[in-house]
Amino acid sequence: MSKKNIVSWIVFALCFGLTACVNSNHSTEPDLKKPINLLSPNSYQGSLVAQQLMTVEFEQKEYRLQMLLEITPEQITLVGLSSFSLPMFNISWDGFNLKSQSNLPESAEVLSAERMMEDIMFALWPQSSLQPLLSTKEWQVEVSNQARSFSDSDQNLIMTIDYKNHHQVNGTINVSYHDIGVEYQLKTLQWDATYE
Repeated sequence: MSKKNIVSWIVFALCFGLTACVNSNHSTEPDLKKPINLLSPNSYQGSLVAQQLMTVEFEQKEYRLQMLLEITPEQITLVGLSSFSLPMFNISWDGFNLKSQSNLPESAEVLSAERMMEDIMFALWPQSSLQPLLSTKEWQVEVSNQARSFSDSDQNLIMTIDYKNHHQVNGTINVSYHDIGVEYQLKTLQWDATYE
């Protein structure tokens, strides 16, 4: 996946929401022939309801999208909303079925539902629960109190996630894709978590 494609998808989604030009609605089901290598919702070891503001800078402009995330032992749900609170997409994973519904044209959906769920897990799951997902991608992770760094089997840095009081209002999570040079920030508006 190229940097241009990912940035184009993100910017398209944000611009699409800002203009409120929702013109399609479709659902997708996973390809039954393709295994889905995601962690089970209960491996999060708790529950979470979070609302975050996603900010992407592109060509000296700033774009924003509201993200609503709910994690329970039974299911993970991610909803993207425009600045007018119109639903842009809805993705859910119950450990068996990955479902997505989108108001974006299919041609604009460069980031797959599975990739978005992976990023949630890499950012928020306990380190002890990540190993099965890391093994399928042949990745390694280095963890500190403020960051997680992911590298491939050749020690190439793939992704860094930096945290600054992300569980508090106005805290942030900064995600950097080093392999494609894309960065975005998630600013916390609400964070209600319970842990086992």
